[in-house]
Amino acid sequence: AEAVRWHEEAHALDLGFVPHLLGVTRAAANLANGAASRGENSTRWFEKAVGSCDAALALSPANADALRLKTETLWHKGEVLARSGKDPSDALEEALRTADLARSAGLPEVSCLHQIAAVHSIRGEWRDQRHQDPTEDFVAAIASFARAMELEAKSSTAHDLAYAHELLGSYRASLGEDPSSEYAEALAAYARAFDLDPRNAKAANGLGLLYRSMGEWKAGRQEEPIADYDAAIKAYDKSLDVAPGSLEPLHNKGNARKALADWKRSHDGDGSADYEEAIRCYEEASRQSPQSAIVATSLANAYRSFAEGKAGRGQDPEPDFRRSLEMFERAVRLDPRRPDTLMKQGSAHKSLGAYRHKQKQDPSEEYLAAIACYDRVIEVDRSQDDAVNNRADAERQL
Repeated sequence: AEAVRWHEEAHALDLGFVPHLLGVTRAAANLANGAASRGENSTRWFEKAVGSCDAALALSPANADALRLKTETLWHKGEVLARSGKDPSDALEEALRTADLARSAGLPEVSCLHQIAAVHSIRGEWRDQRHQDPTEDFVAAIASFARAMELEAKSSTAHDLAYAHELLGSYRASLGEDPSSEYAEALAAYARAFDLDPRNAKAANGLGLLYRSMGEWKAGRQEEPIADYDAAIKAYDKSLDVAPGSLEPLHNKGNARKALADWKRSHDGDGSADYEEAIRCYEEASRQSPQSAIVATSLANAYRSFAEGKAGRGQDPEPDFRRSLEMFERAVRLDPRRPDTLMKQGSAHKSLGAYRHKQKQDPSEEYLAAIACYDRVIEVDRSQDDAVNNRADAERQL
């Protein structure tokens, strides 16, 4: 904030000096990204960053540095909007137009390609989440990253290329199409990333995500996914070896362990050891990031599944159900209006109620708590048919 103030004062003393305006942009963009990472409102700082770029371009319309900074700021703004559930389309469209101007102004081709590819990836993911066809964006991202690799082969670019292939493959899998060719391209790109930098922790984490996607696709087709989940866990371990204690691969490792446990449990196996390992990962992630609703929800889900497995084997699941509900409460406190968390919390109460009923104990308290959770889901989003159906089922059980 002090940097913004000093750059603005310097600009006021010399209105024709573009670098002062670009200094405002850099500082304001940093403030915006920092605010967004903390869950705070970043709109003011993004607007200041873009406005300063526009002022610089009014003085020097072909200034490549200003065009690069504006593109980067707009793409980050779009990313933040998408992450918060708001429409990023305008910001991303303007980012693509600005990137084309930057290329015409002489910005290095590789820099422009990276920016264009990043914008298409973000827009494709947004469209996918909104059940719109993201194929055009994912294909454009792949083409730009591939061209960037031809011009300058870097491990980070190979990772980005792999991720774009994975996004396209996962979208095709969601349509019931075979994603194998895209997943194979992603694996090849990750291999290239490790050729260029064997200690690329981010790529190792990305490889884990890819193997998990491959495992989920196989599981959905009732094919055995164990080898893919095991490969995902090994990739996360590699990432953690390079960057010990990193939150993202630690949380992702928990996700892979839980997916493996769920598969074993649903196919007459015992997933207990994998649930315990998933819980260990999530507990450590929760200690690192106690304010993360996502981590709290993951931990709650793992305890719930572990408890349900115990109940099915005739073991006492009550302590694990209680820990699950405790973590759901934390997740809801951190993010009160997430329907998916409230739905899962309701299901945990319902499962505990069913267990108590089976044990000839009074389950009323748990069924009433489940109904209250489903009511809150319906209050947040009236289109949630599952909440209506689950509420009706809980009432019947009660």
